[in-house]
Amino acid sequence: MAAPLLLDLGNRRLKLAEAAAGCPAAIAARPLPEEADEAGWSRLRGEVAERAAGRAVRASVVRPRAWERLRPALAGAASLRLAGEDGWPMPVRSRGTGADRVLAAWAAWRRCRRALVVVDLGTAWTLDVVDGRGVFRGGAIGPGLGLQESALAAACPHLPAPAAEPPEGIPADSAAAVAAGTRRALAAALSGLRSEMAARLGEAELPGFLTGGDAARLAPLLGPTWTPAEDLVLAGLAAWNPDEGT
Repeated sequence: MAAPLLLDLGNRRLKLAEAAAGCPAAIAARPLPEEADEAGWSRLRGEVAERAAGRAVRASVVRPRAWERLRPALAGAASLRLAGEDGWPMPVRSRGTGADRVLAAWAAWRRCRRALVVVDLGTAWTLDVVDGRGVFRGGAIGPGLGLQESALAAACPHLPAPAAEPPEGIPADSAAAVAAGTRRALAAALSGLRSEMAARLGEAELPGFLTGGDAARLAPLLGPTWTPAEDLVLAGLAAWNPDEGT
């Protein structure tokens, strides 16, 4: 039997992978077409339908409108399981939480089996908390780096684009100041939130996992106490098997 197909449908991209021995393999990423791009949606549906035919499919969905456009492509799948709709892989104490957040947190929990935080840096950033019993407790959401930069550019077009790297010292020009005000400020906020969440759980410190498209830009500013972890949502989907209760 073919390995299950995994779909991670985010705000701007669709990631597809196979579940191989409980891990995601052969990952492909596709940008989501613009809303009015019918030809683009048709091509994407065709690729998904071809990959899904006759296979079990597990999906994480963040963008409902995009899911409406893609779901017909899964008519030929042997089965379809949606994280959240078809259960969670771990106890969840928050409400209205996106499947991507829970799956990423569970994948991180499986690595260390202790209280932790997971930061996912995408269109939005999220910082989520798992307690020492493996319960998803919730977290924080904010605008991602790209969104911050584009919003600032739109509101203040006289400002330059951010410098390639934020300076270590006091920014001495506008490009450096923009870089510091986005990347360094976000890194400081995430570090502060991790400390706050540790205190709320009664922990001295919490392991931090870092994932998402902008993780590489933030990792040097967050330091070695954060563990880069690619494709945690797909890792969670690969290990989750609702038909077997895992």
